[in-house]
Amino acid sequence: MLINHDVHIEKEIFEMYDRIEMGKHSVCKACQEANVNLTKPVSFWFVGEKYYNSQYRVLFVGKNARGKVGSLVDDYYNSTLIASSLWQKSWPYWSYTRAISESLYGTEDGDYIAFTNIIKCNNSDTVDTTTQNMMTNCIEKLKIIKNEIKILNPKSIVFITSQHYDHMFQHVFDDIVDSNKYIANIGAKKMDVWEFKGFICDESINVLRIGHPERKKKYDFVNLVVNWIMSRD
Repeated sequence: MLINHDVHIEKEIFEMYDRIEMGKHSVCKACQEANVNLTKPVSFWFVGEKYYNSQYRVLFVGKNARGKVGSLVDDYYNSTLIASSLWQKSWPYWSYTRAISESLYGTEDGDYIAFTNIIKCNNSDTVDTTTQNMMTNCIEKLKIIKNEIKILNPKSIVFITSQHYDHMFQHVFDDIVDSNKYIANIGAKKMDVWEFKGFICDESINVLRIGHPERKKKYDFVNLVVNWIMSRD
């Protein structure tokens, strides 16, 4: 289980972070003052070296990183440096994504996908404590996730964020069409699902928003995502 990084695309994302002054912008400073014990921002996880030329070109987006993840570089943490070790974890967040990658590409290696988070800072090592203020600053004002999407130019995005962030998607995409929300059976659990087509700068992107995989049956969760991605190709 390896991750060979596309260092050129990753470099472009880091340059974007520096350009918008992630971590030291006045918006970041105000956010740190308004939210107690907020970490400095955490970068994207990784961009696989075969991502840009992969068949499905899927970007996975989680909620936020937990704790101080990676090595501090100026005003944010570079989490790409520990991505390979995290990629091997048995936690559902990582192992289910590996299983999806294996179903799509025949390997658990992360070379074919990209992985990031919708929110860059946190103040908890265990649960998502993101406030509306944090969402507004990170997603709406600084537009970090939107800028990452512009660089990565995915065909499809899988948001592993649950309903908590749905109201912020209007600030991620310029337009949302063909919207469809439904409840999926994942083993004995019910999972709220939202699929739609999002537009950024006239580029169309297939979007699937699902829940966190914790305590959900792996086979059903993985199959739902894989079948959705393959049906959009």
